[in-house]
Amino acid sequence: MAQRTIPGQIVDTALASDSELEAFLRLSQQTRDLQLIDLPTPALPSEAPGEAELQAFYDENASRYRSEEKVAIEYVEIDGSLLESPTTVDEATLRARYEDLKSRYVTEPQRSASHILISVPADAASEADTAARERAAALAAKAREAGADFAAIARENSEDLGSKAEGGDLGVVERDVFAPEFEQALFALQPGEVSDPVRTPDGWHVIKLRELSGGSERSFEDVRAELEAEFLATERERVFSDLSGRLVELIYKDPTALAPAAEQVGLEVQRTGLFGRAQAEGIAAIPAVRQAAFNDAQRLERQVSDTVEIGPNHVVVVHVIDHQPEAQLPFDQVRERVLADFNADRLAKASQAQAEAILERARKGETLETLATDVGRTVATMPDVGRQAQLPPALIDIAFSLAAPEADKPSLGIAKVGADRHVLVAVTAVKPGDLAELDEDTRKLLRDQLAQARGLVEYQDYVKALRRHYTVTVAEDRL
Repeated sequence: MAQRTIPGQIVDTALASDSELEAFLRLSQQTRDLQLIDLPTPALPSEAPGEAELQAFYDENASRYRSEEKVAIEYVEIDGSLLESPTTVDEATLRARYEDLKSRYVTEPQRSASHILISVPADAASEADTAARERAAALAAKAREAGADFAAIARENSEDLGSKAEGGDLGVVERDVFAPEFEQALFALQPGEVSDPVRTPDGWHVIKLRELSGGSERSFEDVRAELEAEFLATERERVFSDLSGRLVELIYKDPTALAPAAEQVGLEVQRTGLFGRAQAEGIAAIPAVRQAAFNDAQRLERQVSDTVEIGPNHVVVVHVIDHQPEAQLPFDQVRERVLADFNADRLAKASQAQAEAILERARKGETLETLATDVGRTVATMPDVGRQAQLPPALIDIAFSLAAPEADKPSLGIAKVGADRHVLVAVTAVKPGDLAELDEDTRKLLRDQLAQARGLVEYQDYVKALRRHYTVTVAEDRL
């Protein structure tokens, strides 16, 4: 909370004016008329590179040509669905389970009740207690009269402040909520009946059972299949849990070896070939298995892993048996890759040089049509292009970073839209965003968003200022 106080105050007190909002919207909703020439990729030089050139390229880019770190593992897999477990269950077991779980299948009737309380302390004198009981008995007799309004009698006479105003209504009364004497009397009533006075520590109660809703009960025969399925599933889980638990206990005794523990519990040890961090086949195709194999404790210390859950009641335990560190690949082994990369680099540089030459010619006054003809392309005209247009992001970035054209002279730039592909971009017109149809509610919403964005920037500046003023040392060993 303390850390959020100042940032919250900075963000909440940031402001944005209408003029700033309008300037932002004109800019963000701005459109531009563009002319584009999609330049072709130049051809590779006809002469092949020499071995010295390739070797030099390999040396300059040695980090590209390193083997991936790999490991091989042995593992055991425990799949609960394949373990031997009971497939049938005797009738007596199912019936005992039904009795244990009977509350799940039996719904007791719900009792809606009202009462009248004549309050008298538990330790009251006998005369006071007798007087309270007699008063309660009189009210019970009145409530039993034909046409009597129990709620009206309760509102006028009950001393229970919690229910008096509601005519003594207690709602639905469940077991073990009220005093045993109260519940015994209530549960003996039939709907519409009024009890004799009932003594509890609070005083004397007159109880009326207003309504009794029917309960429900599913017989053993109705739920037999459900009970059997649950029991067998529980048995499968028990077998799985027992087996995996015994395996883990044995591994803890010797965390450097998997085979002895697996042999004692009757599990087969399987092996994989070498695989990397990014992808693999078989059991190592599962990301969680690869992650466990490349943990330092397994990869470097060769300890057996904890169980790796790969599905419900399905785990794997892995043990690294081979580790191949990342290493530099010899030039002779990767020569074809080096050649392909060298040619790709030549194409990228040739494409860049071509684009810069075309741009220079355009800036000197040659028309786009002439330039397009020279490279075997046509000029694409695209009016009213917005920032969200479905064009390569690099092209949009260049198009909206160029200055507005002056007079009839377009603004020119080059967009790199691929490793060896460039587009000549000409901005011929800039049109501000139209705010005519922006209603006041939308203006307010956008103004608040702009103010919040400014507040976040101001908070970041505040933090930077603090860091310039104070020296902060991070204790990496404690993180």
